[in-house]
Amino acid sequence: MVSLVERLRHEHDHGVSKTQHETRTRWVVLLTCAMMVGELIVGYLTNSLALTADGWHMATHAGALGMASLAYWFARTRSREASFSFGTGKVHALAGYTSAIVLAVVALWMMYDAPFGRTCFLCHSEFIDAVGTPCRALRRSRAR
Repeated sequence: MVSLVERLRHEHDHGVSKTQHETRTRWVVLLTCAMMVGELIVGYLTNSLALTADGWHMATHAGALGMASLAYWFARTRSREASFSFGTGKVHALAGYTSAIVLAVVALWMMYDAPFGRTCFLCHSEFIDAVGTPCRALRRSRAR
């Protein structure tokens, strides 16, 4: 005889598992990490607070996307376990909540630790000259 609990048991995995989303998220994590490393290196070398802050900002995005990628994997691999009686849908929400908390902590840390008053090694006009001159030369060469 089948017990009442066995008759009432059913699947709670209501989300459609899309491995394509998980794969694309991993690619976005890699691209974000590459941009983050580039911004942090150039920001350090040029003593640019803007690039350094944006690099750390990108680090929080990389962390949030990494958590999303981990949540995709965790939810996919544990969707049939009995210990998740209502499915693994909350995993994604917890990853988003955690990444928001980490972003807030990093923002507060950047406000506290920002080197206000330090001069930038690469001034705005020097940057415009360094980038603008080669661009103008390239444009002139293509116009011929």
